[in-house]
Amino acid sequence: MEDKNMNIQNEEGRGITRRTFLKGAAAGAAALSVASVVPVSVEAEAATKTASLFGNLKKYKKIKAEEFPTETPDYVIDPLNQFGTYYTGLWQGSVTLTSGDTRTYKIYVPEGARRDAHNIYLAVPEGVETSIFLQASGWMDIADRDSIVLSVFEPVSKKWADVDTELDYFAKAYSAFSGTTYVYHDIFNWRWVGYGQGGAMMQRYCMKNPITTTSLAVIGGSNSITADELAEIGATPLKAGGNDTPITCGDAAIPVFIAETKATKKVKNVIEYWKKANDVKDEKIELKTGYAYYQKPFSANWFTYDQKCGTVRVLEGVLSYVDKNLTEQAYKFVQTYARSGSGSPYSNSLTYAASDDTWTREEYIIDGYQREWFTYLPQSYDGSEALPLVIFFHGTGQSGLLAQRQGDWWKLADEKNFIAVCPSASLEKKRSPSKVPQMSWNVEDYGNADEIVFVDEMIKILKSEYNIDGGRVYVTGQSNGGRMSIYAGLALPHVVTAVGSAGASALTTGETPTTYFLPKELDETAIVPFLASMGEHDMFNFDLEDETSDAWVRCHYYCNRYNLDYNNRLTYQNYMNTHTIWETSAGVPLQEQLVIGGRAHSNRPVECKILWNEWFAWFTRDEATGTLYYMGKEVVLD
Repeated sequence: MEDKNMNIQNEEGRGITRRTFLKGAAAGAAALSVASVVPVSVEAEAATKTASLFGNLKKYKKIKAEEFPTETPDYVIDPLNQFGTYYTGLWQGSVTLTSGDTRTYKIYVPEGARRDAHNIYLAVPEGVETSIFLQASGWMDIADRDSIVLSVFEPVSKKWADVDTELDYFAKAYSAFSGTTYVYHDIFNWRWVGYGQGGAMMQRYCMKNPITTTSLAVIGGSNSITADELAEIGATPLKAGGNDTPITCGDAAIPVFIAETKATKKVKNVIEYWKKANDVKDEKIELKTGYAYYQKPFSANWFTYDQKCGTVRVLEGVLSYVDKNLTEQAYKFVQTYARSGSGSPYSNSLTYAASDDTWTREEYIIDGYQREWFTYLPQSYDGSEALPLVIFFHGTGQSGLLAQRQGDWWKLADEKNFIAVCPSASLEKKRSPSKVPQMSWNVEDYGNADEIVFVDEMIKILKSEYNIDGGRVYVTGQSNGGRMSIYAGLALPHVVTAVGSAGASALTTGETPTTYFLPKELDETAIVPFLASMGEHDMFNFDLEDETSDAWVRCHYYCNRYNLDYNNRLTYQNYMNTHTIWETSAGVPLQEQLVIGGRAHSNRPVECKILWNEWFAWFTRDEATGTLYYMGKEVVLD
């Protein structure tokens, strides 16, 4: 898709550049290419197996990896370069295992990669140097072509150790990758590809950690896992809030691509494990290469409530770990899926991924900072009708692009006919001084940019570009982004119609908050209905009877502001969720606390529907007068 650039000036004379359509990896359900995996006879297997694994590696030269610094550098933040990376090329870091041994890992970052680039976790096979394998297998070519990051697990002296040692290594190295000490990437779509014994270790790790595994491709790594291991892992309960749940590792759907020379008894046991986890139909679907099993259309699997995307795909034939066609197949398979939510199985979901060109990227220089947002127009949009606008603010360390990838606001936009926008925050170091600078909304002096200026300007630009109903502008967000949505409502009450935050410490600061922390731009001249949602296992105290809780302070602020009686509230249970609502004497809900049962500190995509159907859709505002309406009737405070 062609990149379109347009230089304009806004009314204050700031230079603005707009770029539409994000380039890079298009993570969609693309058709898988035909691999060069061919059927093999039993007689030919022994003679060809070893020779076919690597082929000729002599034409590749070892690439020396640079060492990550042992101490956090003093990173410099460039206001006009907010979306690049601090490291490019092949880098090496180290972790200390429980035994005290030190192990290395590698990260490859291509030139031009965004800081929120797609990431592939790779486990290299035995018998080959890591950089040689990355070149010979085609993974570096893919990374360069699609601007993705490779996070690489590697053995010691080209040999993987025992299972317990390697599972400890995978846990420590994964923590280093996801901790973003040096390189930020898409840490919420966990796509894994492993080879040989490295693949076997990776597969065990993913089985034990399913809610941080989006999809998995294992090339020659399924023939060493025993039936006893499968039974033990499959029966292990997943936890929520530190407690066991009825959901086990063996219940967690993970789309899996398995390539083996032959489906031995052990391989078949692994396939059966994944068939159960993905709740697939018994029907084997023959493909051009191999076969597949697909999830039952009415599966009750907890993780695929929205889209039945559980899949087990199998290839049998002569394998080569450096077959670039096979690499492409594995890559396209794992990129087909997306996962969101961590910390609890109740806040975790698996879906098909959308291509990054699903959204339009817009970039501007606003108030001296490079800013961007990602806009989704419903398929019905033709500009003839003024549509509502929903803005979702991402959490700390993420981006507008990651928010669109993980969330369902863009999908709901088609169903409910509104425009969905996810902006990116600005870089800061204060909240995570031991990491590479993170994107964080500047609430409570967390960041650098003036976010109220940015949000106000962004909405003005969006209104100039699209036919937006200025009386139906709704803001929401998760964690630090949830707090940003609250601040936008407090500072821009004549612009924002209603607020719905998720997992946010709303108006307080500190572990035992007792006072309000309000934005300096506070404007209380208009009514902005406010809903705060949080998880049962979230990090905030939502006890409405505890005077030191965030909830007590927050709810008292809005009750005082809107003349609501704090003790006169309606509470009801809807399945696992608890709703507490404060209404005016006319029955208009102006404040709600929603506790999502089982959820941790995350935002399950299905909650988008709750926010829209039960909150945003009922409120409108007269843009000229600022008057708020609920179900078409003017809202008047008592």
